[in-house]
Amino acid sequence: MRRMTALLLVLVLAASYATPVAHSSPTGKFGSSGGCSCHYGSGSTVSLTGTPTDYTPGQTYSLIISVSSSSGSKGGFSLVVNKGAFSNPGTSAKVNSQDTREATHSNANQRSWTLDWTAPTSGSGTAAFSYAGNAVNGDGTNNGDAPSTGSKNVPEGSGSNNAPSASGVAISPNPAGTIDTLQMSYSYFDSDGDPETGTKIRWYRDGSILTLRNDEITVPDSMTAKGESWYVTVTPSDGSDDGNPVTSSTMIISNSAPIVQSASISPSSPIEGEDLILSASGFDEDSEMTSISSVQWFVDGAIVNSLTDQSTVPAIAARSGDVWHAKVKVTDNEDSSQWFTTQSVTIGGTNTAPTMTSVDLGTGPYYTLDDLTITWDFDDVDGDPVSDYQVKWKLNSIEQAQTGTTLSADDTSKDQTWKAGCRVSDGAEWSDWMWSDGMTIQNTVPQLNSFALDQEMVFDLDMATYSFDSFDADDDELTVLSLWVPQFTGPVGTVHTLSIQLRDDDGALSSTSSDTITIKNSPPTVNFSGNTSQNSLGDLAPTFSTDDANSDQVTLSYQWLKNGFSTAFNSSSIPQSYLGPGDVWTVIVTPNDGSDDGQTLSISLTITNFAPGANIVVADQIWIDVSTILSASESTDIDGVIVDALWDIDGQIYSGLELSYTPDSATTEINLIVYDDSGAQSDSVAIQLLATNPPQASDLQSKIDGTKVALTWNGQASEWAVYRDGTHLGNTEDLTWKDQPPIEGIHTYSVHPVIDGMTLSVSAQEPVEVSAADIAEPPGPEYGFGMVFGILMIFIGLTSVGLSFIPRRD
Repeated sequence: MRRMTALLLVLVLAASYATPVAHSSPTGKFGSSGGCSCHYGSGSTVSLTGTPTDYTPGQTYSLIISVSSSSGSKGGFSLVVNKGAFSNPGTSAKVNSQDTREATHSNANQRSWTLDWTAPTSGSGTAAFSYAGNAVNGDGTNNGDAPSTGSKNVPEGSGSNNAPSASGVAISPNPAGTIDTLQMSYSYFDSDGDPETGTKIRWYRDGSILTLRNDEITVPDSMTAKGESWYVTVTPSDGSDDGNPVTSSTMIISNSAPIVQSASISPSSPIEGEDLILSASGFDEDSEMTSISSVQWFVDGAIVNSLTDQSTVPAIAARSGDVWHAKVKVTDNEDSSQWFTTQSVTIGGTNTAPTMTSVDLGTGPYYTLDDLTITWDFDDVDGDPVSDYQVKWKLNSIEQAQTGTTLSADDTSKDQTWKAGCRVSDGAEWSDWMWSDGMTIQNTVPQLNSFALDQEMVFDLDMATYSFDSFDADDDELTVLSLWVPQFTGPVGTVHTLSIQLRDDDGALSSTSSDTITIKNSPPTVNFSGNTSQNSLGDLAPTFSTDDANSDQVTLSYQWLKNGFSTAFNSSSIPQSYLGPGDVWTVIVTPNDGSDDGQTLSISLTITNFAPGANIVVADQIWIDVSTILSASESTDIDGVIVDALWDIDGQIYSGLELSYTPDSATTEINLIVYDDSGAQSDSVAIQLLATNPPQASDLQSKIDGTKVALTWNGQASEWAVYRDGTHLGNTEDLTWKDQPPIEGIHTYSVHPVIDGMTLSVSAQEPVEVSAADIAEPPGPEYGFGMVFGILMIFIGLTSVGLSFIPRRD
């Protein structure tokens, strides 16, 4: 055993020295597909694509190994396969010339690499790929790097399926800017005619895979930026085998040309002697600054070459009646926008602006349902007609957004004060603004559109309800004013009229509307608010309350059911003698006001069972080791009969209303629960059973008194049992006993106390030796007969023996 332990220890130490420690390297490391021990980060994913579902012996497959993480763009890999050979490594990848089953990176400048794998010869079995990737930040340390590993098994194929192929992989549009959505396209071909299933699409941005777009054919413009390089790889699949990956050409996201958002000439209504100034604003999708790059001016539709790229037309070049417009481009210093054409402006001559003479809203008053309409008048010394006008509205002196000549009632509210302003233009100049006087909107009287009582007949006016439809243009809270005539509920058949009117917050009243209702008889009602649990100690007499809207006298009729069965009882109570615990009495009560029955009321009353009370009865004197009677006979039950009892004596359970128990100690705890005939149990009661040692005989003395043994003793028992040699001789109340033993020898006498007819085992014993002389008696009459009978029997015996020796003669 010790030799075996030493051998295992040597093997463990040898294994620990033989295990290589892998280290990553910027120029790659062959055979480290299990990862390295110098990087401890996380958060990267390494993947190997292009492997077939099962390989065809000797066929070459194009593989892509990539590593991705949420940050950085550098990384490395190590790839190992146990069968076949790697070849044709792509940029930044290399194959081990000593063992072509190993490949790694040659520098850490990218995170995706390509190489070919040629499957082994037929019968080689499953090819196992293991690989490791490391997404690094390039700071020269292992801090912040993220290694990960993976593996894949590719079984040898049966040769019955041919992998599909992809061609024509391209990204459009090409070229693409930052406002374009990238979309890829390709052609799928399968020589077996298999449908396309499970084809993998992988997008690469600046050499790193973009896993968010895996198997998507588009990339939205929100994920691209100017200067990024993009390409896409397609690995076709027919569901059984993957074809060779095919990669599109790389596309660089180009600059997006800016656009002119707006451009205008100011002033918008120029006159002779004023310069024309062009202003423009641009927008660039790449968030680059824009500026005006090209300007062309046109007068009466003809280009003015001398003003090309000028932002201002000097006043000397503009004459009255000329119509000018401009075209403008903006640039982001890489590309220019399309031409943008401004609105035309006309050069005007000398003119006097018109003058407003009046602005009016009418005389009013105006309510919340009225529109306000502006009217105005003006004067123009040049006699020019109005070519345009503008209207403004002010609410409580604050200018509003409305600009029409009519202000809709929907825009006004009670107590608002409105003003209207106006100015006019003669085509060359605008007049000054003029404002009307303020107009305050008045309260509108509420409208009662409809009113009706909801019932034709009621028992009482308090039960009447009504509905109405109203409208208040001012959205005031309306108060209902109502009046009944007659005011209080009259006898059955009385017709009452209800009139209502609406009042708003300003006290304005609507029109009045009325409707009538007739008083009808009200059926009485009956209610019960008592306790549904009753006892059987008295009569069952529930109390009911009644009500009648017409104040009629109400009488009640009763129908009783016991435990669901009809009975003959029809009075308001059930006698006590018919009640029993657990019974359920149901009373159906019908009220009547002399005209109509009201709705019946059904109440179920349960007769509750009072729990019994336990009481333990014991003898006045209790003796240790002497059986005594424990009784539950004095337990009580006020509404039933006690039928059983459960005794708990020092953890031992007994049942029965009476129990014979023999205490073995001076103190014993007795617990009792009793049960009545309805199954209810009492609370547990307990007593301490106190027992004392029983009396016994002491100082037992014996003497021979003639032919008898005389016994004497002392003790407190009222009765004694005397035994000779275990045989009961009799009982006595005295402290003496005489006995004549039948034979000589030693006899043992014992004296036992007898309590309540029970002989106790405790005793006093006394041995007595009796001789033949002590028990001899004088001969009696039977003595002579006995002697003769004895001699005769001896003779007969001897004769019988003698005859048995006489030979037979037969």
